[in-house]
Amino acid sequence: MLVGTIGSPRRAHLDGAGQVTIGRATPDEITIGWLIGAEDRWYVPDREVTVRQSLVQGSPVVMTSVRIPGGDANQTVFGAVQGQRELVVIDVANKGRAPIVWALTISGSGARRVTVDGSTLRVDGFALVTMPRPPMLVSSAPTIDELVSVVISGGAHNDLAKLASNGEDGRAFAFLVPVSQSTSVRAAVLIGASSSVALGSPPVLSALPDVHTAASGWGVHLARGPQLTGVDRQLIANLQSVIGGALLASEPLIADSSTDVRTRAVSARAFDALGLRAESGALLENIDEFQRRGGLIDDGHFGRSTSEAMLTSALTIDALCHHAWVTQDTVFAETLAPAVAGAAEALVKAARKDPSLGPLLASLGLISALFSVAGDVRAAQQAKALWERLGRVWPMPAAPLPALPASSSGASFVPDQALRLAAFGRSAAGVVSAVGPDGVVDLFPGFEPGWRGTSFEARNVPVPGGQLSVAVRWHGERPAFLWEGTGSAGLALTCSSIDPSWSATGLSGEALLAFGCS
Repeated sequence: MLVGTIGSPRRAHLDGAGQVTIGRATPDEITIGWLIGAEDRWYVPDREVTVRQSLVQGSPVVMTSVRIPGGDANQTVFGAVQGQRELVVIDVANKGRAPIVWALTISGSGARRVTVDGSTLRVDGFALVTMPRPPMLVSSAPTIDELVSVVISGGAHNDLAKLASNGEDGRAFAFLVPVSQSTSVRAAVLIGASSSVALGSPPVLSALPDVHTAASGWGVHLARGPQLTGVDRQLIANLQSVIGGALLASEPLIADSSTDVRTRAVSARAFDALGLRAESGALLENIDEFQRRGGLIDDGHFGRSTSEAMLTSALTIDALCHHAWVTQDTVFAETLAPAVAGAAEALVKAARKDPSLGPLLASLGLISALFSVAGDVRAAQQAKALWERLGRVWPMPAAPLPALPASSSGASFVPDQALRLAAFGRSAAGVVSAVGPDGVVDLFPGFEPGWRGTSFEARNVPVPGGQLSVAVRWHGERPAFLWEGTGSAGLALTCSSIDPSWSATGLSGEALLAFGCS
């Protein structure tokens, strides 16, 4: 998953064993790993069956734990900013019954001219890692696997003098620091700096936030998305984790001009479902620049076949219409309406010739809403009539996406690949609400049998022009809905998972539903 801070596109990547990689898939790639020397043996997290991960307070503050005698060794990783430095903080806590040794490892093609300057580990002269104290032992080997073998066999020796002079290239390095029982130590890894001074000088570790302060600081950001209370804790954690992951993914996607059209569209649709409207708008605002002469919106990233272009265009129409509907942004709708009209016309013509493309027409479900927001009443009426003639095909096929693997602990971790993130984001948000044909909001489509009889609430549910809060209270076998929010007065609601016969309009109200009624 991604590690970083809001306000900058710079990110590190964290794997399931707690290894941090910066500059991934570039010539400057560097991986920061960890080993733990306990009283019985050395523990290598990416080889241990006891390794597991969790999110601190549901935030992008990730704890990786390894079982050692008498307890755990916990490594917690999170992003932080200090002055002009952007950092990844690595906090290692000894929860075992005896002192341990923490070995921080550095490897990768970017590990060039690695030197030790007191408690600062420099790469090419800049302060890459700041340790809590000068390492007691330093060792190196040609590869990370050989280095691990050296360390766990007790062959670590002091290469400090060698590294303090000219440094070494193309090797793997280990820096060993003792950690007393029931204490923690930390290091800071530089992932970006806005000045040469910040590149060259190390941060002050004592001035960085502790783990729980860092997690609490994410609370304001996570609260922008839908919030669930009173239901399964794992489900709540899933939703929180995907909101945090989406926030971290959005800025790199927006900043990267090479982000392809389909990724922009699918990601924006997910961001809107998660209540991240500003991020969605930033991804979509110039997407009409990719409109082809025939009307389709596609950049050819997924190939030049007509079917791929059609799918990308359909996903883009869906994202643009949904964003206009949920934001009620007149300027956005007016600006993008011509592109949507052209792409929709191209889809309809193609589907008439090839019936197999019919399901893609589901992307036109909210097209009348976009024209309504743009103030084009005639176009909105024509779009609504077209939708009715199409037989309201629903739902549209999603972009082909790989499955999301579950972590060993059962916690959900947001993938850092954009299309997988988008799929996971919409799935998580879809537990709380979904937008159906004609802009009807279906509440709690992810209702599970175990929720029956349990009072629960959802806050910050995205609706046109605002947000909705919904409370569910049970009266025997019947659930009572109480809702209140802001946005468009004509909001239409249903709850197909609890009472398919129920519907309501308006931004506030209460109703007693009949569970399982059809």
